[in-house]
Amino acid sequence: MLGLQIAQPLNHKVQMPAKGKAVVLLPNGETRPIVPSMTGWQFYWGLTGCAEGKQHYRFCTPHTLDHHVCLRCPFCAYDLVVWTAGGKHFIWQSEVQLMWQLCMVDLDQQLCWQVKLQFWAAPFDFMMLDQRVIIQADGSCHFEGMYEHSSGKRLNDDLRFCVQAVGAGFSVVRVHVQQVKCNKHPSYLAAAVQLAAASQCIVLSSGYSTVYIYEGGQLLTYAQLLVKRLAGFRVYTAAFNNIVICKQ
Repeated sequence: MLGLQIAQPLNHKVQMPAKGKAVVLLPNGETRPIVPSMTGWQFYWGLTGCAEGKQHYRFCTPHTLDHHVCLRCPFCAYDLVVWTAGGKHFIWQSEVQLMWQLCMVDLDQQLCWQVKLQFWAAPFDFMMLDQRVIIQADGSCHFEGMYEHSSGKRLNDDLRFCVQAVGAGFSVVRVHVQQVKCNKHPSYLAAAVQLAAASQCIVLSSGYSTVYIYEGGQLLTYAQLLVKRLAGFRVYTAAFNNIVICKQ
């Protein structure tokens, strides 16, 4: 498994013998072979096709990687990503654009793509390898309803994600897709990640300042709704109009 070999320094419980399958070290001291059907273990995987001098990663189960293209690096070929069929991995256009912005501010090598953590059902867009910082690009569908979900349920799910991430010891950077599309030089993104890495908090890009939601007969901003669900937190505006929600 080339992906495991590339990411071996990040997988402290994985052993790569000279011959045979890679194995994971169990708590009782025994080992278990790592096979494609595994669903209960997550590992870092080195992506292939990275540009010279760069190496990017995913964090997922072996079972997630059902096609070799799942380990092809989208950072280094973001303008070629059209993986929508034939067993290939689907990538939202906003996620591709966020990759481009992360590359522009030299944050891409510090990030792991498509991270699945235990406290949330769907993979996150990105997580910093050396910091507990999650980065997501999302649009209005998270507030106005999505697929089979009502707008109220979708909103509550979205807010709960932020609350659970903070409760699990992570910081979160949320970037509105409209802002991803229109920013040619994303200095705001570098500033947001720096804030999130410095202290446990939620940082919303300035695009969230226009997101208003009715709750209990009141018209509230998304940030105000989050503060209501996070006891002991406050909200303030930082550089580039990033909105920061942190402990008081």
